[in-house]
Amino acid sequence: MRKFVSICMILILLFSILGIGEFNIRSIREVNLNNINISIPQNEVHIYRDIYCVPHIYGGSNKAMFFGEGYAQAEDHLEQMLINYLTVQGRMAEIFGKSYLASDKEMRLLRVTNVVTEKYHELSAEAQEAVEAFAQGINYYMETHPEEVPEWATPVKPWEVVAWGKMISLSRPLSRLWSDIRRGINDSKFREENEIYASNEWVVAPEKTADGYAMLQTDPHLPWFGMNSWYEVHLVSDDYNVAGGTMWGVPGVMIGHNDRIAWALTANNPDTADAYIETINPFNPHQYLYDGKWLNMEVVKEKIKVAGSETVEVEFLYTHHGPIVYQKDGLTIAGKMSTWEHIGPLDQVLAYDRAKNLDDFKEAVALRQHVRWNHVYGDVDGNIFYIWNGRVFHRQGKYDYTRPVDGSTSKTEWGELVSLTELPQETNPESKFFQNCNTAPWYVNPLTTITKGEYPDYVVPTDNFGARGIRATNLLDADWNLTIEEMMEISLDTYSLYAEVLIPLLQYSYQRERNNVSDPNGLLPQAMNVINAWDYRAESDTEEVALGRLWIQKAKKMGINLLNPPSPNELTIEEMQEALEFLIEAAQTMLDTYGSLTITWGNIHVLQRNNKIFPLSGAGGILSPLHMAHGPISNGIMYCDAGSSYMMLVQLSNPIRAWSVFPLSESNDPNSPHYSDISELYSQKRYKPAWFTKEEILANLDPIDPNPVMLILPKENKSPDIPDIDGQASGKAGEKYSYKFFTIDPDGDNVYYYIEWGDGETEKWMGPYDSGKQVIVNHTWNKKGDYVIRAKAKDTNGAESGWATLEISMPRSKQFFLQFGRIRGRFPLLEHILSILAWEKIGNIKKRLSLRVLEVRMIEKFSILCILIFITGVLG
Repeated sequence: MRKFVSICMILILLFSILGIGEFNIRSIREVNLNNINISIPQNEVHIYRDIYCVPHIYGGSNKAMFFGEGYAQAEDHLEQMLINYLTVQGRMAEIFGKSYLASDKEMRLLRVTNVVTEKYHELSAEAQEAVEAFAQGINYYMETHPEEVPEWATPVKPWEVVAWGKMISLSRPLSRLWSDIRRGINDSKFREENEIYASNEWVVAPEKTADGYAMLQTDPHLPWFGMNSWYEVHLVSDDYNVAGGTMWGVPGVMIGHNDRIAWALTANNPDTADAYIETINPFNPHQYLYDGKWLNMEVVKEKIKVAGSETVEVEFLYTHHGPIVYQKDGLTIAGKMSTWEHIGPLDQVLAYDRAKNLDDFKEAVALRQHVRWNHVYGDVDGNIFYIWNGRVFHRQGKYDYTRPVDGSTSKTEWGELVSLTELPQETNPESKFFQNCNTAPWYVNPLTTITKGEYPDYVVPTDNFGARGIRATNLLDADWNLTIEEMMEISLDTYSLYAEVLIPLLQYSYQRERNNVSDPNGLLPQAMNVINAWDYRAESDTEEVALGRLWIQKAKKMGINLLNPPSPNELTIEEMQEALEFLIEAAQTMLDTYGSLTITWGNIHVLQRNNKIFPLSGAGGILSPLHMAHGPISNGIMYCDAGSSYMMLVQLSNPIRAWSVFPLSESNDPNSPHYSDISELYSQKRYKPAWFTKEEILANLDPIDPNPVMLILPKENKSPDIPDIDGQASGKAGEKYSYKFFTIDPDGDNVYYYIEWGDGETEKWMGPYDSGKQVIVNHTWNKKGDYVIRAKAKDTNGAESGWATLEISMPRSKQFFLQFGRIRGRFPLLEHILSILAWEKIGNIKKRLSLRVLEVRMIEKFSILCILIFITGVLG
């Protein structure tokens, strides 16, 4: 056998010498046993898939490992990843039509990709290597599997990966911004911060466990599809041995464990965004008032291609606060977000992945690239730690920053960044555990040293201690001999505290007032029999859940406080009768929908994976159990698409042991046997092992194909990526404009740019410039007309990219206010007079709130016309 293995290794070496880029070893199992234990060459990566298709990626170097991670993700989720990258660029309408135009406009307005390309060089060398190798791995999969590649796809660029990771992070302050605007103007266009962004997490110290090891549980409650879809991976190289969950299209591990520590994240809500009402100059809509002066907005014009339709020209406006996100009826609002101008959390995620102890982890948190999240932490040394993390800035004055504030004064500007030491945190507490199920930090355990009232509202705006937090605290605090099985049971607990508190009130009301409510069909006693038989759990095989849920949905409107519920004898007659009437209504709904007052919960509460339907336990926010699953209802069936999205339990022993389960499985290919295998476990409330050691992995390889994919990174000199060109797409001839050129060389070589402006002028091989650093070139369009900028790049070894293009239109300006602005600029006295008039006009408008917007605009136009007639007369 040893001789046979030696022959196989000689063949592998021969393939490497010949430069073959990809091959599969398809021979007996002993070959795998040796391969995973040998020293892997630096330019090589081995990808082992376990029984559940989870990739265990062993790289001879960090670069090779991240190359393998990109390749593995592409194997399982290529099209979804490519759609993510298109989304963040604002190019979905270009491929899929005008229904995506609104999304594209929002992405372009946020300028995520522009920020990333401008600041890409600020990433650490480790992060740049990771993202460039990750993108290279995706592209290599596309090159070697062309039949899997959508016809509209183009090679993935590293900055697209960074931009997608940034957008995942930016989505949270963006939601916060929408909530502030909605509270201020009550416009349904703006959604409230999504309640789906809930989660469970807890960590227990060794003193509370049966085996004497710390244990950590992570359970983010998120949508199961789209931006928040999880992917389990295990990464091993010189600097990494980390496993857990990441999201489709980004490298590294976002939550999970390495060989020394584990960490989890849940949503919190520091004030990471504010809305500013800007006062617009009535004589120039591109100016806004700030501390008594009119400042110029940044004006960006772009063209959005739309499949099957004409290209759409759009104009985006920016003040120093941020993008103008709302303009209607004379009201203009700009949004300020704490991470809008930051490149994203990739460096911090990779620092978590490499951390070996609590000090390392705190140093990673101190990078402050994560915009928020409650963090809990545990390690093999027995330490546990909690921090209410947030990139949040001090606020000034007594303004209500939860609604739009006055943007015309520096008094509402943000102060300094709240320092890490100013955030609520605690290490190794007396209670020997932390939980944070989206609760305020002073509820993380019963004996916490974190004190309510010591933190400003913009740092901790909540005093929430909801049903999940109360339930988790009760279960964890009472048990000082926690086993792995008990920890799993707690995470999968479907008990409803709302039922426990509300139903005794219903039973009391029934005893007192059942004869004093209208019940023509005699439904009340039947419904009470069902309610009395319920154990308050949302298990898939329970028949009483549906009726109980319908009633609780109505009864919660009565405003019951779980921490201080009323006693039955405190209920008024009206409240008791209302509770009974709610039950009669719920019973009638059950009959109308299902023809019965009982129905098996798993028949109407399901997960659909292609043509398979899986019954689910758990429920949503109405019942608020620890185990969450909910979604839209169609024909009486709830098709769950959100809730417990990636559940992992980690025992911090040596070696570490872990278990996990999640709803969507690893593969997104409906023809794959791994499309729904983990979904079935999720339906059954069963964890799978998340194997971590070499011995465990080799003993549990995928029986369908137990052999690893072994990749050799291409050695030839790679040409730079096709450059990206960013700049004004339209404007006025005769003025100078700045254009930004950006490319990355996969080998890290310096680059040169060749630019054809389209008007006869050419810039020949400018450079050299650092790979990944934005280059700004000015150009003056001397004549009006339509042009196409073309640019390409080459590296220091002469390898050239393809051409990039940007369409330019320089028409004659037809904007009246611009012409008028030029006239004003020639007459300083007139400028001063108009400024005074503008101030008086704004003051009058503020005083006469009853004046309609149309009337204001008519007055503006008439005033301007009169002034122009006067000027014309003066000039002869």
